[in-house]
Amino acid sequence: MLSTLERDYDNIKRQYDRAVDAQAKASTGNVIESLAKGRRISVVEQAVAPERPTSPNRPLIALSGLIGGLALGGLVVALMELLNRSVRRPRDLETGLGIEPFATIPYMFTAGELLRRRAIVTAMALGLILGLPGALWYVDRNVRPLQPVLERLLDKIPLPSVIRT
Repeated sequence: MLSTLERDYDNIKRQYDRAVDAQAKASTGNVIESLAKGRRISVVEQAVAPERPTSPNRPLIALSGLIGGLALGGLVVALMELLNRSVRRPRDLETGLGIEPFATIPYMFTAGELLRRRAIVTAMALGLILGLPGALWYVDRNVRPLQPVLERLLDKIPLPSVIRT
């Protein structure tokens, strides 16, 4: 008795699912026909994916960001230099105060300052030596393969054929 009820339930459920699917297809067809306004719709040719994206032009965006950043950085440095009124040379003292110094004492760096300066230069050199190959590896693996870019660059550089092979 229970198995008969379950079987009937499954049959009725399948019929209901088929009816819902048929209604969805029919309503989709009605929507397409109403949008077509009596015209017949046919696919003339299958869509083809573009070989290159039309936008955004990422190299142009990156280049303009780099140029804009460098220009803004240079502008900030120039502005800070123009607004700095500190005395750096004896000539600055002459023009600023109108007096002539009779002696100047050069600044003597302490051992700690020299050590700190060497540490900064060493850290920057290591960062450049280790960071540049790391950045190139990351770009090659995750952004864009660099071999085609390098091949195009080498094709543009007039090198003897002995060097290229």
